Amino acid sequence: MKRLLILSCIVFILSSVIAEKPAIGRETITLMTHDSFNISKEVLAQFEETNQVTVRFLKSGDAGAALVQAILSKENPMADVFYGVDNTFLSRALQHDIFESYASPLLADIPDQFKLDDQNRLLPVDYGDVCLNIDKNWFKK
Repeated sequence: MKRLLILSCIVFILSSVIAEKPAIGRETITLMTHDSFNISKEVLAQFEETNQVTVRFLKSGDAGAALVQAILSKENPMADVFYGVDNTFLSRALQHDIFESYASPLLADIPDQFKLDDQNRLLPVDYGDVCLNIDKNWFKK
């Protein structure tokens, strides 16, 4: 379910930047993201075939470094889409106004607690928990 939600959001986000398709060849969409972003070849091929586009990945360091590059290139964007802003960088991304609003048809499926931007400039795609395992005996020593 989580994987489907992520894929659906990526598809809708990327679809929102696709202009009219050129008569000859495929349009290329550049996706700026962090170095650890990964997508299966099968999912990527399915997206490219469905939308008749080619996706080029611009991996730009960790999430913070990638966001800084997006902010610094705001006037002449290096990419069409940015993926990888988490809640720790949310305020910086919004402060620099680098994203456009997009009301995804999937917003109704997202719990309100995860909608952190009322203008839909940032759309949630997943969430996770942090688990700390400790050895209580080690700390007693």
